[in-house]
Amino acid sequence: MSVSSLARKQIFAGGQAALTFTFRALTTAPTDIKLKKTLISTGAETDMTYTSEYTAAISSDGVGGVVTVSPTISTAYNLTVYRETTNTQSSDYDDYNQFPADTLEEDLDRRTLVEQEIAESIDRSIKLPISNTLTGLTLPNPSDGKTLKWVVSGSTVTMENSTVNIDTAIAAAVAAETAAELAQTGAETAETNAETAETNAEASETAAGLSATTASAQALTATTQAALALTYSNLCITASLLGLNYSYLANTYSTNALTYSNLATTNSLLALNYKNLANTYSTNALTYSNLASTYSTSALTYSNLAATYSTTALSTIQVAINAQTGNYALAASDVNKLVTLDSGGTITLTVPINSTIAIPTGSIIGICQIGAGKITIAPSAGVTVNKEIGLNTTGSYATAALLKTDTDVWLAIGSLEA
Repeated sequence: MSVSSLARKQIFAGGQAALTFTFRALTTAPTDIKLKKTLISTGAETDMTYTSEYTAAISSDGVGGVVTVSPTISTAYNLTVYRETTNTQSSDYDDYNQFPADTLEEDLDRRTLVEQEIAESIDRSIKLPISNTLTGLTLPNPSDGKTLKWVVSGSTVTMENSTVNIDTAIAAAVAAETAAELAQTGAETAETNAETAETNAEASETAAGLSATTASAQALTATTQAALALTYSNLCITASLLGLNYSYLANTYSTNALTYSNLATTNSLLALNYKNLANTYSTNALTYSNLASTYSTSALTYSNLAATYSTTALSTIQVAINAQTGNYALAASDVNKLVTLDSGGTITLTVPINSTIAIPTGSIIGICQIGAGKITIAPSAGVTVNKEIGLNTTGSYATAALLKTDTDVWLAIGSLEA
């Protein structure tokens, strides 16, 4: 056959059982047809095994053929069909025998195909410009994380590995840049705090001018104050439950405080710049401290009134009770109520998903185990109930509360165990 085409490979998408190629190949050597799969997401290449993973059939004229893939490769891969001609010569030409034209042509074809493959491989290689006179260039052994660099000494040019790990150097540069940004942020925060302090000072001064008006407004009738105190007493129950949640948050803030303490070392240097401003604010603070003494006296008077109103309110407060004796799912009407569950066996209390029962975020529902049967708090699919230990009540008359903190997120607090 004649060999006029320079092509030696074709690329196909995965997921195909038959790959039809069109480049030239020797009809007697189907195993010269190779197959490689390339994972598209990473570019990683894997050689495939002839017979066990694919076979090849070459057309009788040597132009093209079909590669059969079994099992079929996923579409996550590309498939490269290419020719890698065996670089041998097995023909033996005897003197005075009949001239074997077909054998000679196949040998010449083999030489041509091998030369084409070498040329194609060289085309994919790194080469110096043709005008360059450098010869005998040798690469050093690979070294993890190092880069290659040129070393020119007079007329001698070599390549060697860098002395630093490029990944480590980049990481250090990024860390330095991050530290600089944190320092800048700290400076800006300190400046903002100074401005806030000045604003607060101005606000306190304004508050002093409004004290007479405020005192007049606080002189409400005892009847009105009592009604307000009843409302505040109800809010106290809610605030108490919320306080437990804030206690858990305090642990998180304590951890954050350690981080901020480290940043404070940097900010303390910046604070020196604001020392002069602090002296001015200190003088203003003395003036506001005198005003605060006056307001403190007024506050003591109001505190005594509040204690009286709170005592009156506590004597009249009532909490609605929803008594249940079996498994129960929370309803929107249970908000700010106490749900009691009385049974000799285990009782399941289901927390519904918001799309089914839309209980407002911030709602609180109390629960109490009346009988011997423990209460198991069971979140519906898609609902998260955060807890310290578990979601089971500890025994008879164990009480707990459920606080809705987000659309489908609740916090369970109280006498609960795993």
